[in-house]
Amino acid sequence: MDIRDFEGLFKFKLIIPILYIINWVCMFVGPSFFPVVYQHITIIFLIYILFKILWVLLTVIIVLIRSWRYMNRLEDEEKGNGYTSLTNITE
Repeated sequence: MDIRDFEGLFKFKLIIPILYIINWVCMFVGPSFFPVVYQHITIIFLIYILFKILWVLLTVIIVLIRSWRYMNRLEDEEKGNGYTSLTNITE
C-alpha cells in the first residue's frame, strides 16, 4: 500500500468518521425521541437493503450462468482445434 494513494482525500477522512459517529448517536438517541418514525425509517431501509442484496445476487447468478456457457463452449473449441490448455502442460 502506497501512502500517496490517499493524498487529497481529506474530505473522506473527515466525512466518513463524522457519519459513523452520527450513526451511533442516532442508534441510541433516535428511538427515544422518534420511536414510530425511527421504526418506519429503519424498516424501509432494511427492506431496501434486502432488495439490493437480492438484486445483486440475481445479477451474479445470471452472469455466472452466461459465463459458464461461454467457458464450456471455449473449452470444446480448444479440444476440437487441437489446442491444449496451459494448466495441463507438463514439462
